[in-house]
Amino acid sequence: MSGTQQLISTEFWIQDNGLKASQLTHSQILKKNGFKAADEYVNAVKKNVKPRYNKDLYNNITDTDGTTFHLTGGVKELVSEEAALNALIGRIQERISWLTSGSCQDFGIITEKNTLIVIDSYEKGNVAFSSFCNAVASLLREQVIEIQSFNVVRLGDTVTDCWKEVQDVTKESIRQGLAFVLSQQPPSTWKRQASQLQDAKVDSIYLLVQGSSSAVPAPDYYRQILGQCKVPINTSLYGSADPTLSTTLTELAANSGGRWYHYNEEHGPNNTDIAQLTEELNRARDVLAEITALRLEIEHKKGSRQVVVSPVPDHKTELELNSTEWLKIHGLKSHSLRFYEALAPQSFSHCNEVLSGVDGDKVVNAKYCHKFAHVKWWNGEMKHVFINRNFFEKYKTKIDDVVSKIESRIDWMKQSSRADFGNLLEENVCILLDVSRSMEPHLSYLKKKLEKLINEQIRLKTRFNLVAFSDTLQTFSHKLERVSPTTLQSARDWCSSLQCSGSTDILAPLKLAHSLDGVQGIYLLSDGSPDLPMNRVLDEIQLFKKIPIHTISFNCHDTASNDFLASVAQQTAARYHSVCAGEKTDSTLPDIQLLVTECNTAHSDLDKMADLLSTCEALDSKLRAQKKVTKERRVQSPKVTRELGTFNAARWLKTHGLTAHKLTIMDALAPTVITQSSAYVDILKKKVHSKVYDGVMPFAFINSECPGSVSFVNPAAVDLVAYEKKVTERITAIDGKLVEVVWGKLGEEEKSEFHTKFPSSNEIPTSFREHEEFFRKLLEKADYPVSKKTVNIMCKEIKTGELYLTQSQQLRSRPTKPAKEAKKEEVKGKKKGAAKSNKFMLGYRVVAQNGVDGFYYPGKLCCLVPKDTVGRWFWIFTEKTTCLFIR
Repeated sequence: MSGTQQLISTEFWIQDNGLKASQLTHSQILKKNGFKAADEYVNAVKKNVKPRYNKDLYNNITDTDGTTFHLTGGVKELVSEEAALNALIGRIQERISWLTSGSCQDFGIITEKNTLIVIDSYEKGNVAFSSFCNAVASLLREQVIEIQSFNVVRLGDTVTDCWKEVQDVTKESIRQGLAFVLSQQPPSTWKRQASQLQDAKVDSIYLLVQGSSSAVPAPDYYRQILGQCKVPINTSLYGSADPTLSTTLTELAANSGGRWYHYNEEHGPNNTDIAQLTEELNRARDVLAEITALRLEIEHKKGSRQVVVSPVPDHKTELELNSTEWLKIHGLKSHSLRFYEALAPQSFSHCNEVLSGVDGDKVVNAKYCHKFAHVKWWNGEMKHVFINRNFFEKYKTKIDDVVSKIESRIDWMKQSSRADFGNLLEENVCILLDVSRSMEPHLSYLKKKLEKLINEQIRLKTRFNLVAFSDTLQTFSHKLERVSPTTLQSARDWCSSLQCSGSTDILAPLKLAHSLDGVQGIYLLSDGSPDLPMNRVLDEIQLFKKIPIHTISFNCHDTASNDFLASVAQQTAARYHSVCAGEKTDSTLPDIQLLVTECNTAHSDLDKMADLLSTCEALDSKLRAQKKVTKERRVQSPKVTRELGTFNAARWLKTHGLTAHKLTIMDALAPTVITQSSAYVDILKKKVHSKVYDGVMPFAFINSECPGSVSFVNPAAVDLVAYEKKVTERITAIDGKLVEVVWGKLGEEEKSEFHTKFPSSNEIPTSFREHEEFFRKLLEKADYPVSKKTVNIMCKEIKTGELYLTQSQQLRSRPTKPAKEAKKEEVKGKKKGAAKSNKFMLGYRVVAQNGVDGFYYPGKLCCLVPKDTVGRWFWIFTEKTTCLFIR
């Protein structure tokens, strides 16, 4: 429950939330924004301030007890206090509204955590008794569900209880309690069994009695059955205003330390809670008026030197919101629960692609379209959606919460005066009542509704006025009167004295209402068309101040008159609805229609989501069944057939090949790689690489995918012998797999021919590459039981491995001594031998060092020739091209 709906007595609520608790009494505001006119230490000036310094320095204000305060705070501080007072007034109004609606209006509030609810009725009529049972059921749903434990007992000729002892409050216990209350039947006799009730394990007893004008219980009856209880007995009288029964219940509550409550539909609630809140509300309004007057006085003294906007409440209370504003806070859209908004995180766009073929262009859907439900979005786009049971349950819970709030507000809007006049939204209102002769048959009904309006809604406003019109005007007051117990009682007396006569002059009361100072909303109730032409009245209204004129058509069946009243409301941005005496027409209220529409939308979206869940679950079940069938088929297939008959060389090499085992030559050299980027030298008009690695890193290569990037490697730092051993083992494994696949597919004739050609003790050959030519002949003779592509892929992988071995061996054969020692040995070496040792590099694409500028340039080696007298050999290479290795 919110702060204004706490299940505590009004006395405690005011202690926690009232003026004093909020530091908003007149004295507290003056103390916060000033100091007493006496010697006193003031934090603002850091010294004791004496009265002689007060003249012309501070604004002086006298408190209600005669104490003079010197204000240090300015207009802005007072504006802040006014805003806080407005917020407090709103909270008090919300609590009063809550206490005057639903089960709080019928029985008051349950403040204890463990309670025994005792119900008794002296009403034999089915309709009245059913109304009483429904009211008790609402008490269980709205209040009992918030406490800890309870029990329900029915008094009558026999005493029956829901359980033998109190039960903890749960959804199930509330359900059983509701079933017990709603299954009760009207009393068949007025006799009562006088058995004593026990109060074990409860903090209080709530005696709910439905009185009747036909029967009254014996004065000592309730004392006999409840007199031995040691807990407070709170009594509530529903419906009847019988003075004897009221006195009995009042004394019973007072003697036990409980509370007495009585609600009568004609006179409203009669309890101390409303009275205490009304007093606190009036005190808050008085303080607000005094602070506002003080602020205006200060502003007047300062003139135009300081301009501050008058304060307005930070937010509207629930009472001041129309349904459109209320739904912006509590509706489906505010919680992102509309169908498409809720599905957005679970959806993705459907993609089509146009493919061109021999038969023309063809639209092809995405690969996995069939696995998802298709939903046409609000903008016409097709989207894929998948939801599960968990998502739906969470969505349903949120929808139920929103619908519950909306239904509660609808019930609140349908209660008493709100069903006839709607919800009074403004703080300062004027009610215009048609009392022409045509209203005479319904005048008594109208008077009852007016009394309800005063008791339930006008009492929560700041100022009000009432005007009755026919061909003359009858005004309650010549101005907007301040709401107080005195003015409210005067308004009731004024309403009871109304008489009908004359015709319907609508324009005169509208002019009077617009002339009232501070009026914010006008409510016009009429049963017919005006005396003046309707168009003239509408033209006159356009000249008035822009004040909403809410119109109510009362027992009017003339289409033209109803259209006129609707036009008045539409022209002034207000609301229109129609009411018929004695009939339930509250669904025509625009506020209620909006709420009903929102409820219908919520149920519709929930149904759509349920249908989508069924679709998704069906798709999921279908896919699971297909996967199960596929799995069973795989299990039933022989392993050998699956491995040999469907052998895929490329797929097998992805797991078992040289690349998969990281056995390429660059994988071996990777730990020693140092990457260097080329730099553009403007004077040479070319990109060159650094000379810093000359003599340190003996080899380098350029990556064709990253032009300009050179990676230097040092083979001397790698254990190439171990690398060659691993490559040899992997080549043997690949060769063995190829023999296994081919030999498994050859027939007995081909196998016999092989053994004849190559006699061996082994039943299966150990190598394919040793007899590759003969194996290919046998495969060709057998019409290739293993595809030629498979054999070629495997043979290519074997040859690649052999190439890696050759490259590794060549790298190991290069000199590993420092550059200076290598040069000395090169001078002593034989020219022929040197040339021979470098022949393996012929034809390679390399990066070579230029002997003139010392930079590296790419090229292709074509020959090796002696160049100088000391016997050094130089490469001659062609134009620049992408290279692999360099000495």
